[in-house]
Amino acid sequence: MAGKALARYRLDRFSRLVTFDPIRRYSVHADEGPTEVQRITRFLRQIVVSTGATVLINHNDVKPPSNAKDERRRGHRASGGDWFAASECPIAFEPAGESCSLVYPESYKLSTDPAPFSFRIETDDPQRPVRASLIGEDTTVQRAPDFAAEKKILAYLAQDPGASGSRVATGCQMNKDTALMTLGHLKRAGKIDSVEAEKRGKATKWFIKTT
Repeated sequence: MAGKALARYRLDRFSRLVTFDPIRRYSVHADEGPTEVQRITRFLRQIVVSTGATVLINHNDVKPPSNAKDERRRGHRASGGDWFAASECPIAFEPAGESCSLVYPESYKLSTDPAPFSFRIETDDPQRPVRASLIGEDTTVQRAPDFAAEKKILAYLAQDPGASGSRVATGCQMNKDTALMTLGHLKRAGKIDSVEAEKRGKATKWFIKTT
């Protein structure tokens, strides 16, 4: 990127928002170290200063470790260096089921973090939808992990009704104790039900409760 890109994108004082989605399509340095990424962030800052526009960039996280939970702050998980330092309002998106995402506005530099929220798409027909609705729901930092686990389990049971707790945990890629605890919460909330094992050693089967 260079100053000529400003003319190519036709940015002027009337611009309000400029989005780069994803940022790696615009530079080969997006996944490299701080020195290389700073070449991009300096250019993005030039857009802000020259036009007064807000710059929104979308970027991927590094892959989570296969044998442990990633305990770093969400803003620190972005692939490449310097992105967190250069971002004033980091926002992380995490899947919470097949058609639901959990949004974490986190580690804001100049204001208090907004509360996390979710959004999902509901359609009249998953295969050939005619009508679709985008539904948002507020949550809290404390509640968000439970919310994400519940959405994953509900989406899994919709595809595999009658699954055991172990199969649910494996299919949702979560700890078995977490899966069983969440299954219990969902049952008490009336969203799912179970068939207890008739014989010792047999697994309890879980399924979405029908009305």
